[in-house]
Amino acid sequence: MLSLVRSSALLAAALFAVPAVAQPSSTEAGKPSPQFSARSAAIDTLFKAEAAKGGSFIVRYDLDGNSFVKAYGHLDCARTRPMTDDALIDSGSITKAFTYAAVFKLVEEGRLKLDDRLGQLFPNVPRDKAGITVSQLMESRSGFHDFVRPDGTIPTGDTKVIVNDYLPLTKQQLLTSAFASPLRYAPGTKSEYSNLAYQLLAAIIEAKSGMSYEHYVREKLLLPSGMKNTGYVLPDFRGKVIAEQCEGAQAWGDPVTRGAWKNGVSWNLLGAGGMMTTVHDLKRWTDAAVSGKLFRPDIQQRFRRGDFFMGTDNPCGTELSAVAGSNALTFAAYFHKPRKKEVFVMASTRSDHLAPDRQMLPILCAPPSAAK
Repeated sequence: MLSLVRSSALLAAALFAVPAVAQPSSTEAGKPSPQFSARSAAIDTLFKAEAAKGGSFIVRYDLDGNSFVKAYGHLDCARTRPMTDDALIDSGSITKAFTYAAVFKLVEEGRLKLDDRLGQLFPNVPRDKAGITVSQLMESRSGFHDFVRPDGTIPTGDTKVIVNDYLPLTKQQLLTSAFASPLRYAPGTKSEYSNLAYQLLAAIIEAKSGMSYEHYVREKLLLPSGMKNTGYVLPDFRGKVIAEQCEGAQAWGDPVTRGAWKNGVSWNLLGAGGMMTTVHDLKRWTDAAVSGKLFRPDIQQRFRRGDFFMGTDNPCGTELSAVAGSNALTFAAYFHKPRKKEVFVMASTRSDHLAPDRQMLPILCAPPSAAK
């Protein structure tokens, strides 16, 4: 299942945490601070313990120009090859952060408004859905279910990656089934998580940009952020290290080597999840998202008021962005405290050890003297 833990939900449940730690990198800006050293040690202790239980992780932690990176466990489900810190992993619903940003890029370009309605954007939208706005899709207030089958019915039970994400589905099939499906609630009256809403946003991005979803996101956001190893099919993954997706000892492989996307990325997935990435690229994303390099100032301000950022009302008491994604086999997450120049990024490739997450916020939010 693709899932993004939105900032508010993440902090309310104290959800997130993960892997390991290494020594400060040779590219560090200066002598590590006591806070950096203490938190690095705490993270290291946490993920050494999780790795000893069979977990496989990659972690990167940065503070004030100092960084460490470490990989734990194994690349493969048979546990024969050690994990590497540059391994590609399925980012799950972190992809939604890129979709969210792409909408704001279209707003900046004057091609889209957040109050544009589905009835204005697509032909033959049924009356009950014609008034749904772009902002309602972005904020999970549209009323759409999480997933929809090609016939417009709502799937029940497990929607694991192998069952849903790679099943062939065209954009037209997505639109037809989405518009034929029943709504969960009247648009704008509730907020309930919806992958389908972000798949529709991907279709809107294509309609308004005149480009494929991945080309637009890559050209406007990923490459300007320095993220050359993030995407579905456009990056050159030849020769790259790719971590296997594991369910216990069972190997599900990965979408690149399995050829799941050789005929194009399924619209069961596009815009909502599944982009391959590395922890280093995710660190680059956290930097770019707050730097102002992606948007002009007025759009940047609106972007940072959205669902992927929050104010100081959180356990750390400072501005915090916390985003995660999972396909029920892999898990990825990042925490970013922009004002502190502090970032934690992690990835896990085993469904039985997705994230020892409740431990991370206490580490990242602890006073310097307590982070030991």
